[in-house]
Amino acid sequence: MGKRIAHGAILQSIVTASVIALILFSGCGDEPSQANSLTSSLPTIGFKVYTTTIEAASGSTFQQIIPMDGIINLVGSNNGFTAVFPLQFYPSLFPVRDTINVLSAQLTLHGISLYGDPASLFSMTAFKIVRSWQQTTLTWDSVQTGFYDPAAIVGHYAGSPATDTGAVTFALDTALVRGWLSSATVGTNARDGIILIADQSVNMLRGFSSCENDTGASRPTLRIIAENVAGTVRDTAIYNLGIDTFCGSLSPAPSDSTLMVLQAGVAYRGKLTFDVSSIPRGAIVNKADLEVVRDPGASWIGPFTTDSVVTCHYLNSSTDNTRFNITTPIAEGRRKADASYTFRFDVRTAVQAWLSGTNYGLLFRVKAETSTADRYAFHNYNAADPSLRPRIRITYSVQER
Repeated sequence: MGKRIAHGAILQSIVTASVIALILFSGCGDEPSQANSLTSSLPTIGFKVYTTTIEAASGSTFQQIIPMDGIINLVGSNNGFTAVFPLQFYPSLFPVRDTINVLSAQLTLHGISLYGDPASLFSMTAFKIVRSWQQTTLTWDSVQTGFYDPAAIVGHYAGSPATDTGAVTFALDTALVRGWLSSATVGTNARDGIILIADQSVNMLRGFSSCENDTGASRPTLRIIAENVAGTVRDTAIYNLGIDTFCGSLSPAPSDSTLMVLQAGVAYRGKLTFDVSSIPRGAIVNKADLEVVRDPGASWIGPFTTDSVVTCHYLNSSTDNTRFNITTPIAEGRRKADASYTFRFDVRTAVQAWLSGTNYGLLFRVKAETSTADRYAFHNYNAADPSLRPRIRITYSVQER
């Protein structure tokens, strides 16, 4: 009898496990819905479920000065955004050749993106950088005074892009490059590189591949043709390793308080706070969908942006807007399929944390913040039309007493 009971218990356990497995894995390849949701069939005895909608209590736009140091370097000016492009080939790669004659030096840049009319003229001037720098720390303010010699023009390019992503090649001053091959690497022979600045007439912003590109053929490339003093030996050397970045500025700065403006390349970020004190602290947050509505007239998204993504981060401080984990946002917001300008974020993790701890709000930024000039303007908490204000729809459960 004991064995029979044991066998019966084992059989019942196998059947129970099979049923649970069937519930868990049936429809796992489908999109979540009310019909195939596991939680819809679980018992809710002892709990009540509520749904509430909470509008943003406050919101702001602020500039966070950061180095770009991305995989795309922008240069030019368009729609109020201006960018300059510093570039330095690694000095250690240049051989010491004091008796060499540089016959030609050509710089090639490979296009990645473009803002503006691709048929219009694009021109830029290369100036000599006169002090040491690092791509991980350089910002717009860093290059305004004493960074380059405005009288030392060492190259110029002008032309209409044959294609949006076409390469551009132009000559660099041979005396400059000969100094890079000199043993006396000080003063006029310093190897600090060049900065590319678009001419004032330009109304176009171009993005070029950086030295960080995995493909060597796509990196900025310097091609030097030189010969010995006697003119009997000529050789060609190619360099495509170095440091580079871009520094951007936006003028005028965002000033409309009814908009939360996120600007890449500068960068401007946004902050929203929500008062969830009406929800009991012991509540279990089942779902929390944040929706923000973009103002298309105040936004500016480039044609090379294939997936408009804004990231949302959980803030850890009420005063320090850098206190968040930049590498792991709590949510990525994309356009809703049924709404052209509405972005949705899953912020359940944040709301649950607010109920059990402190609430410092949410920080928003453009995901491609260091490689584009994209601008996302969202209606803020004080938008004239209440239907456009940021809001979170929260579904939560509380235990009955």
